Amino acid sequence: MAGRPLEQMRARVVLDLVETVPGLEAEDAVRLLAEAKALEVRPVRGA
Repeated sequence: MAGRPLEQMRARVVLDLVETVPGLEAEDAVRLLAEAKALEVRPVRGA
């Protein structure tokens, strides 16, 4: 199961978000993670 460690990492991120952001529900944290994953990441000039 090659995907298992990645799934565990995603679950840990969701739990961390729910534990640290007041009022954030797990469903919202999962949605935020999916949206962040969909973002295009580009290098910043001068960084």
